[in-house]
Amino acid sequence: MKLYISLESPYNWVAVGAKGQFRESGVIEDLDNYRVPKSVEQVIGVAPGETIACHSVHIPGKKRRYAESALGFALEERLSDDIENLHFKLLCWDADGTASAAVVSRQQLTGWIDKFRFKGINLDALVADYFLLPQHPKGDVTISGPKNDRIFIRADKFSGLTLDVNGFDYWWQTSGRKYRSSAVTDLDLAKKLRGEMRESGGSTHDSSGRSTIPEIRHWDIGESFSEWLAKIPFRDELSTYNLLEGLFAPSHTSKSSYIVKIAASVAALGIVVHTGTMIYENRILESRKAELTANMRSLFSSYFPDEPYLDRPTSQVANLIGDVKQGLSGDSLFQKLLGAISQITPANGATVDEINYRDEAMVVVCRVRDLSSLDTIIQAFNELEGIHAELLSSGAREGVVTGRFRVKGRD
Repeated sequence: MKLYISLESPYNWVAVGAKGQFRESGVIEDLDNYRVPKSVEQVIGVAPGETIACHSVHIPGKKRRYAESALGFALEERLSDDIENLHFKLLCWDADGTASAAVVSRQQLTGWIDKFRFKGINLDALVADYFLLPQHPKGDVTISGPKNDRIFIRADKFSGLTLDVNGFDYWWQTSGRKYRSSAVTDLDLAKKLRGEMRESGGSTHDSSGRSTIPEIRHWDIGESFSEWLAKIPFRDELSTYNLLEGLFAPSHTSKSSYIVKIAASVAALGIVVHTGTMIYENRILESRKAELTANMRSLFSSYFPDEPYLDRPTSQVANLIGDVKQGLSGDSLFQKLLGAISQITPANGATVDEINYRDEAMVVVCRVRDLSSLDTIIQAFNELEGIHAELLSSGAREGVVTGRFRVKGRD
């Protein structure tokens, strides 16, 4: 069974069978007490369409992977943000070089993944809401809404957008009127658009060049993805629209967290063993101390029989035991450094490959998205209280960027 769930509150969800057949749906106000049913094999996050933009661009070439590599540079002039801060999904690429792509902020994508993982939910895929809107068999564009002041538009297989009501009015006047046939899920909106077309005398031209009045039909399939999927199964290949690939693929994003969990378990075991060793050594030393004290008392009394003997206790071992006990409560430098690594690396899309602790410092080897991420990670470490980090080395090979950091305490 597949579970589609919205990424923003309130969390609408719908469960479907292996072939897309509707099972059940509902709304979750708070994810804290929610547990994914054991029968669910795939969790699909449904992202607000306002955060994911579709673009069409020409990228000449012979192989799809070259088009994927060039996608960011081909779209760079159209984008308001640096391409290093964006994640690109190649939806379609034809032999003539015509490409369709979806673009989303890396920070936004990471935020969704981390938010759900923190609640115990691992996302297997992520799609824009408008790509779940069915296409009418006789319509050029499907329009659904308004739902909570949002209107969803599916122009073709690889193009869509989500707008507020005011944004939709502008889109309709500048782009929507050109379509010869529109399917509208809301009856009142369909009537409104028909009235506007009649009053303005709007027309389009068919393939023969003849002027025709655009057709606007009412298509009652609901006004949210849970209603769409309940009435019309999603038949497209999900991987075509899935944004969780590359650095954001589930197997990749979970590996770093998995390594940190293993390291934390090993650290806890190491602290217990180290504490046991210190306690045992302390008992040996206490026994030796008692023996030496008795000998000193005897020797002192033989030379100074009329003077009292004063014990002068040593405190080094006791202080060491106190430090170990303090470490067990979570305040040791080892745990502090490990906590910093477990906080910073997943949040910045880094995959931890190796952790070594020596001389009160941790050397961390990890893979990152790009070279600019190295500076971001260093800055994030150094913004933590009592933590100092420095980059020891970095390199890139076959498209994989690796960084080696030293993380230590700071006074």
